[in-house]
Amino acid sequence: MATEQFVVVQLGSEEYALPKAKVRVIMGTYWGASKLPYAPEYIEGIVHMRGKVIPIMDLAKRLGMTISETDDKHAVMAKQFGLALVKTESKMVVIVEAVGLELGLVVDEVKEVQEIEASTIELASPCLTPFGRFIRGVGKLDDRLLTIIDLDKLFSYEEKDAVVTAVKLVS
Repeated sequence: MATEQFVVVQLGSEEYALPKAKVRVIMGTYWGASKLPYAPEYIEGIVHMRGKVIPIMDLAKRLGMTISETDDKHAVMAKQFGLALVKTESKMVVIVEAVGLELGLVVDEVKEVQEIEASTIELASPCLTPFGRFIRGVGKLDDRLLTIIDLDKLFSYEEKDAVVTAVKLVS
């Protein structure tokens, strides 16, 4: 049976799968990026890595997740007491190839690499959510369901062009 390998990442309480063939590097700790003028709000900025300028995308923001979804119980407690949430634990960045460029994706955690049988992947309907166009499908793995991200659909042509232009301005 045909299988495909995926890097499983955590965003809040949810697990997502990124095609391993498109993953280039996993950065252990992410401390932030230099801001990038004129970039979309889900682009945190840029980092310089191995002689390249790489745009960094907050994957949770791109998928339309709110802070309460990515920081669950801590955000709920903060909201109850009228406090601002300051997240202290570090995040990780997965450098991937997407739409012809290297891109860093900020995630809460990189969990594992898993093989999923092609026959167990169900294609997702783009009308499930406004962000359904980013989802390739759902992989079934034992008692888990992994949402598979289609990395080449994270940007529209116009968005990719805007990010590439912004990176060139600072390079």
